[in-house]
Amino acid sequence: MKELMDKYGEVVRYLIVGVLTTVVSLGTYYICVTFFLDPKVAVELQAANVISWIAAVTFAYVTNRCYVFESKNEEVLKEISLFFTARIGSLVLDMG
Repeated sequence: MKELMDKYGEVVRYLIVGVLTTVVSLGTYYICVTFFLDPKVAVELQAANVISWIAAVTFAYVTNRCYVFESKNEEVLKEISLFFTARIGSLVLDMG
């Protein structure tokens, strides 16, 4: 088992973080539309989507940086900018 984790540990951690990111996104969306945004109002529904996207991408960045890839890059602002920019396509798809 240790050999498998040594060989595929990063992939396993990436998959786990991906599932948790989905949970964060769906949970945040649910909280938004249940407690403070009206899902019957289109603009508020889109706001819930944007808020959940921001929460999920922020969670994904932190967990991927710390636990999956164990990044030591000291240019955090550049790294996070690239990370968010690369995921803007997913937001556009979600909004569509």
